[in-house]
Amino acid sequence: MKKTNFIIVRSLEKNFALFRKSGILQLNQFKYMEVALAYFQSGKILFERAFSTKKQEVHPWYITGFTDAEGCFSVLCTKNKKCKTGWRVQVSFQIHLDKEDRNLLEKIKTTLGGVGKVYDSGNKGSVFVVYTPKELISTVIPFFDKYPLASQKRADFESFKQVLIIMDKKEHNTIEGLKKILSIKASMRNGLTEILAGSFPNIVAAPKPVVKIPEALNPYWICGFIEGEGCFIVHIQNTTNSKLGKTVKLQFKITQNERDMEILNLILLYFNCGRLQTDRDCKIVTITKFADIINILIPFFKNYPLQGVKNLNLADFIKVAELIENKVHLTSEGLNDILRIKSGMNRGRNYDNTFVE
Repeated sequence: MKKTNFIIVRSLEKNFALFRKSGILQLNQFKYMEVALAYFQSGKILFERAFSTKKQEVHPWYITGFTDAEGCFSVLCTKNKKCKTGWRVQVSFQIHLDKEDRNLLEKIKTTLGGVGKVYDSGNKGSVFVVYTPKELISTVIPFFDKYPLASQKRADFESFKQVLIIMDKKEHNTIEGLKKILSIKASMRNGLTEILAGSFPNIVAAPKPVVKIPEALNPYWICGFIEGEGCFIVHIQNTTNSKLGKTVKLQFKITQNERDMEILNLILLYFNCGRLQTDRDCKIVTITKFADIINILIPFFKNYPLQGVKNLNLADFIKVAELIENKVHLTSEGLNDILRIKSGMNRGRNYDNTFVE
């Protein structure tokens, strides 16, 4: 073992024993110190950086599911005197995430052949964007033709593709071609801006592409969609049926606008458990039965693992499930452990000291 590693091992061993005895570390923090100690004792490299430069790929269907959740196909038309028509047409495929998930965007970029760029947006965000028509036509369009979107977002993709065909023929440099693009844009989700509608009052929205819902969903698509839209929740409620006066319940849910209710039904069909609920104009898939969580949901993610920081919330969710399964939640110590885990999940998570591979 190298001298530097030996010094670090001795320091880790000393501090690990001290922290564990004092109870300063939370359960999820033990994992990282234990792994660090094991890695240095074996003489291996500790961790890759959170935003690793190592090339990694994800399953294509995962990208499609994640895009159905978080992706955007954008067509912008802005005034520009340098353009022949007086208007500049810009197209892009984008995914916006919190900065903690930048590594996931890098994985997606790698899987798509390295096209596009990943960059930080402000202090809290990261963006993956492909904005050159050449890369969109050569890579993005063929990818989603081969691994088609399943939600209503596919209608925007098909419209987006029509715009790219017009641009590839250079027709966007003519007023007639520009109007064709505006007609297509008018039928897309965000429609025309007030400036565009005022400048081109006679534009009629093109027929919206009809989306054919698949008969079944690929499990990697489901995993990617859950990465974007799923939520793992630990509920701790007051009760008179427990000596501790508290009850612990787990909930997994996916919330979507009612226009994608058919997709949620397919997810329920795949898992063969859970139920569909309604909250105003939203539909919610929810799984709360403990047996379903233990026997169906958790094994699913072992076969089709999450790729972003949501995997950390899943890991904590599983820890709580194991504590419940072993009846540890019925003890004061176990309940306190669950309270600590819950406090560090979702919005309560501190990513500053978290390693994401």
